[in-house]
Amino acid sequence: MRIRVGKYLNANDYMDKRVEIKNSDKVIYIKDKIIGKCGTVTMTSGSSIGVLVDGMKNSASNYGVYWFERNEIKINKKWKWGY
Repeated sequence: MRIRVGKYLNANDYMDKRVEIKNSDKVIYIKDKIIGKCGTVTMTSGSSIGVLVDGMKNSASNYGVYWFERNEIKINKKWKWGY
């Protein structure tokens, strides 16, 4: 039996969504000052969510994304494609 946590069940539910980075305990992410920035979810792997942060590229990732867990990001419901 799956237990529903909030509106989204798993990492795949975040695909192609605009998100805001709420927090992270990864020192390099804090150093890169990405907390509070927005981006688009472009990948998932297990429970991890890959976010392509606006104007930034994670040089440690082959895909340029920053990796988060669900509790570290928030879906940005106000943003719409095409403004």
